[in-house]
Amino acid sequence: MGKKIIIFAVFMFVALSVCSCSSRGGASESGGNILVNPGFEEGARGWFWMDWSKAWIGPFDISEVIAHTGKMSAYLKLDERINNPKKVRGVVQSIKPDKFPRIASGWYRVENWHRGVPKQYIQVVVIAWEKYGDFPNYQLRYVLEGVSQQPLPISNARYTILAKTAEPETGKWKYFELPIREDYKKFWGQIPKNYEKINFFCEVRYDDPLPGGGYVGADVYFDDLYVGEGK
Repeated sequence: MGKKIIIFAVFMFVALSVCSCSSRGGASESGGNILVNPGFEEGARGWFWMDWSKAWIGPFDISEVIAHTGKMSAYLKLDERINNPKKVRGVVQSIKPDKFPRIASGWYRVENWHRGVPKQYIQVVVIAWEKYGDFPNYQLRYVLEGVSQQPLPISNARYTILAKTAEPETGKWKYFELPIREDYKKFWGQIPKNYEKINFFCEVRYDDPLPGGGYVGADVYFDDLYVGEGK
């Protein structure tokens, strides 16, 4: 009888430990994921938007209807008309790992896409806040959908265009994986080492002014995001 009680207690401890790790989305579940709440199962915890920026439209939403896994995802909506100077909807997390991460990855989905201007696109941005040259930070910008050329001239940013088609395919989850450590060395000549922080962005945006009567619309979801050494 005593042995049965001990075995049952050990089983319950292991089960509770597994459940606890899974609910947090931590290293045990996602291969050393540096991000907090990477699947948005805890709502907006760990994530923010650039509320101080004049270009950002407003906060992101949490969808409980569409998700890649689990029950929730980040929902970014564009619903903009003429004369609105705000043009970015996104979600951001700030991290400071001991070692600069090797990859960033995740899933995104487009449910609606109404192109109102040529430069309407979805991108992932990584910003290393480290001043080792002329700028306070150094950026990598990865265009996932929407444009086939670099949309903006930004001195401290390097673009990679991953878009395969003129218009995003809707109703389908797509995976991205970005070699951010390798790309910092490739584009900036070195891997950041003394960074104050790293900001990880997922965005849907447009850059051109809307023409008379113009309208920009998009419904974009991000889920199961990852930053780390790889799984």
